[in-house]
Amino acid sequence: MTNDRRIILHIGTVKTGTTSIQKTLYRSRKQLPDYGLYFPGLGDTFHHNFTFTALFIEDPRILPGFIKKGIVTDPDTAERLRYLKKKLINEIERSGSNDFIVSAENLSLPLFTEDAVENAAKFISNYFDKVTIIIYIRHYNDFLKSEIQQRIKNGHSDMCTEAILNNLMNNPNSGAMYDKAVGKWIRTFCRENVIVRPFDRAAFKNGELIDDFFSHLGFKPESIPINRVLSNESIGKNAVAFLEQYNQKYPMFIDKKANTKRGRSKSYFPVNLLPEDEKFDLDIKFTKEQADTLNNQIDYINSLFADDHQFEHVTYGEGPNIFPTVDEVPSAFYIELINNYSKRAESILDKCDSIENEVSLLRRKLINKANGELLEIYLSCLDSRLTTIKNILLWLKYRILGLPGFDKEFYSRAYSGSAVRVKDPLLHFIVRGVYRCYNPNPDFNTKKYVLEHPEIIASRENALIHYNRNNF
Repeated sequence: MTNDRRIILHIGTVKTGTTSIQKTLYRSRKQLPDYGLYFPGLGDTFHHNFTFTALFIEDPRILPGFIKKGIVTDPDTAERLRYLKKKLINEIERSGSNDFIVSAENLSLPLFTEDAVENAAKFISNYFDKVTIIIYIRHYNDFLKSEIQQRIKNGHSDMCTEAILNNLMNNPNSGAMYDKAVGKWIRTFCRENVIVRPFDRAAFKNGELIDDFFSHLGFKPESIPINRVLSNESIGKNAVAFLEQYNQKYPMFIDKKANTKRGRSKSYFPVNLLPEDEKFDLDIKFTKEQADTLNNQIDYINSLFADDHQFEHVTYGEGPNIFPTVDEVPSAFYIELINNYSKRAESILDKCDSIENEVSLLRRKLINKANGELLEIYLSCLDSRLTTIKNILLWLKYRILGLPGFDKEFYSRAYSGSAVRVKDPLLHFIVRGVYRCYNPNPDFNTKKYVLEHPEIIASRENALIHYNRNNF
């Protein structure tokens, strides 16, 4: 490994373009090492929310990634952690880049406690000389609305929108407190190693999140061939109301297990099938106590921002918060949703038909190939002296008794080019013709019968004689 190695931890927060950053990094993995940056694949597809986080928290079984895999016992958990740690170390050791980046917004959530940060720091010190933490922060008015929408969208919570807001505002472990998200990292890694950026287009380098991300880590984004990705689309007002009811009726998890009664139980609702919708918005009425709490948090985060970008305080107001309800969702929304699902189902069925046709064609090719090989074996009986002697004895027998199903006149006409050379068509059929798949009468297809009764291939039995023996 090279000297002076640095690990970059992109820790979120949620709803600050983390998916776009992660997918950009993931899709640019092949190019990034040429510029001194390595983004590992740890098994979480394009992010490290579960794989990296699991190694350092007290009980990784609370992570959705563990729940979806059904990892609940201590031995299974220990085995999984050994696997993840080995995979991470292998990625670190195989990387020749100076900068190794991990991106997991779970690292800014309360589940990643101060003890977890210290556990991570001990591990990191064994492999890296420097650490840079980068985190994006969104203003509360935007964050709360976006977080409500995200929790409804991902299905991990069966709470209604009002309950989610109350949880965010009143539960200190909800993840809505800036000082908890950032402070634990500053206390462990020191302020100079933590980059705190506002999630605001006006503050971004070139007005672009990806450019801002790379430039604040010391890279020139314009000089790197980055595969930029914009992702994690929002859902609208009617979709929020609908999915709120859907999640309550069919929660994604029950007793820390995937709910098998829920369609796509281990996956998010396919939001790309949702119809066009009104923008989801909330006019949040903060109480005086809530506003004071949030403004203290804003003062804290402003102390970490540059002077040219500061968050404004929230204001308190009177009256209840108004949330979208399923009763207000128009029937047109459901009609379009059902139609979108029908079109998706039709598309899947078309693909299944196409695959089935390809499989059928391949099967026919294989069967034809196999049949061809089987027939080759049967036809090779012509070259066997022992079979010829055996069949001459059969001819003597059937010359006297007669062979049912053998039409001498038909055979002579159908294969005159061959049979005319011999005085006895029956002899020709028994000794040679049957192994050339000549037919003994117009209704008996020798080739078809041989392929339908492959047992006669090994025994080299005459197809017509086999037919007579088993049908009369």
